[in-house]
Amino acid sequence: MQRLRNRRDAELLKSSPLFDGDWYLKQNPDVYDAGEDPADHYLRSGWRQRRDPSPYFRGNFYFAAHPEVRLMGMSPLIHYLRTVGRKPPSARVEGDWEFLSGILAAKPSRIEPEPKSATAKPGKPPLASAFVASADAVPLNIVLINYGPLDSNSGMHAGGFANALSALGHRVVVSAMGTAGQALDSDASGFLTVPSRDVRENPGILAKLFAGYGSGTPDLIHCWTPRPVNWSIVRAVTHAYRCPYLVHFEDNEMAVARAFGSVRAGAAASKLPPGVHEFVAGAAGATIIVDALREVLPHGLPAHLLPPGVDGDLFAPGSDSAERARLRTALDIPANASIIVYPGNIHPANADDMFSLYAAIHALNGRGNEVHLIRTGEDNIAVIDPRFVKLSTRYVTHLGWIRRERLVEILKLADFFVQPGGRDEFNSYRLPSKLPEFLAMGRPVVTAQANIGLLMQDRVNAILMQRGDAAEITQCVEVLIKDPALADRVGQQGRHFAIAHFDWAKNAKRLASFYRQVLGR
Repeated sequence: MQRLRNRRDAELLKSSPLFDGDWYLKQNPDVYDAGEDPADHYLRSGWRQRRDPSPYFRGNFYFAAHPEVRLMGMSPLIHYLRTVGRKPPSARVEGDWEFLSGILAAKPSRIEPEPKSATAKPGKPPLASAFVASADAVPLNIVLINYGPLDSNSGMHAGGFANALSALGHRVVVSAMGTAGQALDSDASGFLTVPSRDVRENPGILAKLFAGYGSGTPDLIHCWTPRPVNWSIVRAVTHAYRCPYLVHFEDNEMAVARAFGSVRAGAAASKLPPGVHEFVAGAAGATIIVDALREVLPHGLPAHLLPPGVDGDLFAPGSDSAERARLRTALDIPANASIIVYPGNIHPANADDMFSLYAAIHALNGRGNEVHLIRTGEDNIAVIDPRFVKLSTRYVTHLGWIRRERLVEILKLADFFVQPGGRDEFNSYRLPSKLPEFLAMGRPVVTAQANIGLLMQDRVNAILMQRGDAAEITQCVEVLIKDPALADRVGQQGRHFAIAHFDWAKNAKRLASFYRQVLGR
């Protein structure tokens, strides 16, 4: 029976595009030298030795999402093929591939834009709220707890508010992985940092950091996202100081959990994953990055809309032509190509969106437009569609992870920015951290009419999409290529929107007022 099972596993493996025997032998010369069959080796011992079966499947990422599979003693790829892999392919990806295949099979031609029923006129960008905070009174002692390092996207927002709150006179300590200043746009930071592990193991360290300020202990904790990694830190601090905690939401946690496979579709009636609901219900309040997130909060929980900020001086239009030419040459980008820059990782929740962006880049070139994508970030995903890998080899420069100061240089190369994705359970409940920076750069931004796009005007301060698939991205970018005056106008108005809406000082002042409301001060 075991031999029969092994034979069936080998046949299943060899029939899958996620296993590449030639690639496996090239990556593992010891297997080649031994004359072993790559599929047999992978099934017998390769996966146990953390060897991947192809560039399209990453066992470590799969085990991280499905730790029970390692305990079962089963190859991660075999488990995927027998369970998750049996699901029908993504309709979004299949539609993008069909669209691109149709273009590549036809002669190059331009896509005509869909007619608009009315053309909006330029005007002042709307603000999310007319609320104006009162002047700060007695300073507060605040602990911000971030689930990752300060140089992550979430850490950038936490660090930005920590700096702005410090400038208002509050004492702020950030518990995170990393050190002060790493995630900031300026060299100086006005807040203190402490490793998360130190706070978890010895919450008394906070009393030393707050010594001489107010009560000498934390007044409140602001937990940046309700991810489980933060729970033990919050509980340690609240137990030691009996202070309330707030939770910041920047995603639809249920959609993220489903995408990562930690919650099965339809398995929970709650709008929050198991455990998260109970943690949030114990909070004194919540901050939300977009208004739609009110829907997922427990009934009656006080909530405050908290958009981030952006440094309009750092993220600003204008670059030296000689420097621009030098960077183009260094990155081997054709001189006449229009450039789209996308900084960001790929993960299970946005994988289909990124496939749409890559497919659109190829479709634009197939239509006779010379367009090049510069991407930064990493591919943090277990299963990569082999077609995606093929789309990554042309018209794309992938720089991987780069430092913050380098990123600003790359952003200045962009002619357009595209935030892929449509109005769905993931994108409607988030505000991609890169969007404020895109807008502030003064280049036209293509994004969904969701989250912050609901406050924007199509063809005035952004180019807005409904579906966000490859066909719509292609159409929107071609509109900008065809009408440079429109592109310039949308870019300028987008920057005006960013400066008005994403103001660190104003948003931090409103946040401090919410803190006082929660504390009853």
